[in-house]
Amino acid sequence: MDSPKVRFQGGAAAVTDALASHVRAKGVKIVLGCVVNKISTTDADAVLVEGVELAEPRSWRAGAALLAIPPRLILPPLISWEPSLPAELAEAAGATPTWMADTTKVLVTYPRPFWREQGLSGTAMGYGEGPINQLYDSCGSDGSEPHALCGFIFGAGADLPGDDTLRLRVIEQLERMFGAEARSALSFSSHRWGEQPLTSGNGGGTGGGHDDMGKSELKIPFGSASHGGAPRVWLSAAETDARHAGLMEGALVAGKRVAEQVILAGIVASKQDSEAAKEEEATCTASGGNAL
Repeated sequence: MDSPKVRFQGGAAAVTDALASHVRAKGVKIVLGCVVNKISTTDADAVLVEGVELAEPRSWRAGAALLAIPPRLILPPLISWEPSLPAELAEAAGATPTWMADTTKVLVTYPRPFWREQGLSGTAMGYGEGPINQLYDSCGSDGSEPHALCGFIFGAGADLPGDDTLRLRVIEQLERMFGAEARSALSFSSHRWGEQPLTSGNGGGTGGGHDDMGKSELKIPFGSASHGGAPRVWLSAAETDARHAGLMEGALVAGKRVAEQVILAGIVASKQDSEAAKEEEATCTASGGNAL
């Protein structure tokens, strides 16, 4: 990254929670636990989104669908399209890796931040001493609990055995870095993004660098224009931004770009669409995987 790194009090979820509260206050209903499985743009006046929520089929008719999901997740069989996706878009989406999809994140908590007491920042890079490649202090904003170290394991290193073995190897590495106090861990947790189908899609844990993202084909809206209507579908994932691909900044840039394009296109929900949305009491945007 070419800009300063910051952390949010309460974690990154505090940002999305605040945004959710803001739009809910404006009457927007956010539907969680709903997986989109089909999008149809055969209607020149709208886009039809279909999905499954708690095993029950759901559908929404709207003026536009903004997909804030990793590009490879728009490909069949995860989402089927009617008509099929433009060939250039499908090729670009399939060639775009999902940021951090090949990464495992580990978090180790301690009774106290002993590394800070040693005058150390907690930031470290692993060069062949694995499994952790990058390590950061993850204490509370004022150094309060949880007293934690957070590490990332990239690429082939993320293809590790079960948590018990991984925990042992991580603690051994932290002991080499900080000394015997690293053995006094209170807890260990890990999260393997490559094992999440709504993160990695058909490509398993395939990751990649910024140079593989931000393809121009991903920025072109598509849909009903081929049937005489306006474009109806936009991709707004962080991976569509060339400069900050995969990062929170990239998500903000992509979201702003798409919002401006939708407004410029003059797309508004018809009275029929508005009444249908009111009846459903739901406004849906695909994000964080193709789960709504």
